[in-house]
Amino acid sequence: MRRLGPLLLPAVCFAAAVLGCRTHLPDRHVVRHWRFDPASQAESPGSYARVPLSAEHGGGHAAEAVRTKDGRSLMVQLMVQPPEAVGSPARLAFEHRLEGTNSLTVQIFDVTVQNNRHIELRDLVPGRWQRAELDFTRDSRRNDGTADVFPAGNPVDDVFFFIHDAPAGTRLQVRDVMLWSPAPR
Repeated sequence: MRRLGPLLLPAVCFAAAVLGCRTHLPDRHVVRHWRFDPASQAESPGSYARVPLSAEHGGGHAAEAVRTKDGRSLMVQLMVQPPEAVGSPARLAFEHRLEGTNSLTVQIFDVTVQNNRHIELRDLVPGRWQRAELDFTRDSRRNDGTADVFPAGNPVDDVFFFIHDAPAGTRLQVRDVMLWSPAPR
């Protein structure tokens, strides 16, 4: 039995999955999951326009970026109300589609340090839907330039997607956005 120990847990999990049983193993902690589908949830608070997608783009709905107050940039803001603590690593998974640019800044407001943590995505392919999964614990920097640890337990209250200095004709859409951690907080 001692030699079979390392194989036993995966075998039990596989058998439970095949039989449709739920295992009691720790699952990921989902802080928020935004789908933008009016049939599955009410309008999520934030700044964006909910738009229907054509069958060519998979159907359903997406959040389309709106101009910031100064009119220079495009932004999707998704609020986490009330603020909620994230685990470690803090991950953000989403699908996005850009037009007129190939870069995107994604940020989360960390309530504990009162600063945004951001990740810049570059060399993206405009005009098609792409999936991204970001590790904010490992890869983000504060907007003040600090590269520090994003510890488990820090509450967040906003998720942002930005195209800075967006010229006319630039568009950003996001869908199926999930803020999560592989382990509980």
